[in-house]
Amino acid sequence: MVSRGCKPDSECYFTLIYYLCKGGDFETALSVCKESMEKNWVPSFGIMKSLVNGLAKASKVEEAKELIKQVKEKFSRNVELWNEVEAALPQ
Repeated sequence: MVSRGCKPDSECYFTLIYYLCKGGDFETALSVCKESMEKNWVPSFGIMKSLVNGLAKASKVEEAKELIKQVKEKFSRNVELWNEVEAALPQ
């Protein structure tokens, strides 16, 4: 898309992350999510929670925890909800 001159907006990123999670490709979803956050765009709590839980199920708990940390630092909304999600992750 970008190579053809299109500039994706936040909704493009969020939709891509959502469907990557639905398809089980959590590593690619994480990469797209990080790129999105670099632009100060963060997907909805539901999409992010799906990504975090998917990473944890794929034995990528540390990546999930790091993502939560970044979200809490950069975007202060829903911090209490993120604390609950983080507490529920496997140790």
